[in-house]
Amino acid sequence: MEESVGITARVQWRNPLGHFERAIQEGADKAAYDAAKRGAELSREFAPTGKKRRLVRAIKVVKGLRGQARWVVEGTPELLKIAAVQESGARPHIIRSGDGGPLANKEDNFFAPSGEVRHPGNPAVHFMQRARLIVAKEMVVITKKRMPHS
Repeated sequence: MEESVGITARVQWRNPLGHFERAIQEGADKAAYDAAKRGAELSREFAPTGKKRRLVRAIKVVKGLRGQARWVVEGTPELLKIAAVQESGARPHIIRSGDGGPLANKEDNFFAPSGEVRHPGNPAVHFMQRARLIVAKEMVVITKKRMPHS
């Protein structure tokens, strides 16, 4: 008579729980991305447009690790500075040319031979902050749409 032992990798209660856990994680990943996408859309809507809409086009969604996503302004250091000044505002200040020569902007047909301009400053626009506050209020709805239902 031969004896045998059967072995199985099936764990009856862990398996459904593992499927549920994976579904929750996938829902969280999608909800985070949806929230970041909504935040980027709102930030683009609230951002000052200017002549070329450079700031609006620079707002992007970035996926992070599991369950993480964000929206950011991507671009040159000059564009990031513009974004920060628009978001937070600026007091009146002096702008000087980097080389001591005249300041010029061909696009605006601007020329200052002194190499110095008194900028009047600008109020804060809070285009990113406004979007964040709205997304925070909408987060429960966004998450519910992506979570598994029984």
